Amino acid sequence: MPIDLHRFVVFFHVVGMIGIVAGVTIEWISVRSIMQATTYEEVRYGIALWPLLQRVGLPSFLVVLASGIYLATRLAVWRFAWAAIAVPTLVLVAAAGAVIGPRRGRIRAATTTGSGRLANDARLIARDPMILASWRFRTALLSGLVLEMTTKPEYAGVIMIFIAAILGIAWGALAWATSGRRDQQ
Repeated sequence: MPIDLHRFVVFFHVVGMIGIVAGVTIEWISVRSIMQATTYEEVRYGIALWPLLQRVGLPSFLVVLASGIYLATRLAVWRFAWAAIAVPTLVLVAAAGAVIGPRRGRIRAATTTGSGRLANDARLIARDPMILASWRFRTALLSGLVLEMTTKPEYAGVIMIFIAAILGIAWGALAWATSGRRDQQ
């Protein structure tokens, strides 16, 4: 029985999406640990998950992107809005993730040494609301993209992604509101 390349690529596309969801979940555990940390050790526990993001999330992202481009090209569906919006959405997700790279570096630098209760300056760096806002925005976009790719609406797909982006921005903005209350406690 010959291997059906199309089904093989679809399989890897789905597995890649599962990997992205796993990466987002790992990142949530890390973000939550760091945001709630009161000691240097607790922050370092959250930071310890970051290498998993590179080993799980990044390859999965690349598999989804490459297999999606292959499938859309092979099936000649680029003319449909639901297919055409997928790549720019993934690029936007990647850019929103890249924004927090330097912030992660600051968190690592501020908490690499030290033990016991977090100093106020280290606590403020560790609880940078942009980390949570970026995660929320990317999660909303990815959720919108999954909805869009499974329902395959014509022009409504663009609207779905736009709504997901607006919801992600609003959900991300709440990170600043909650960080202010948390810092006052």
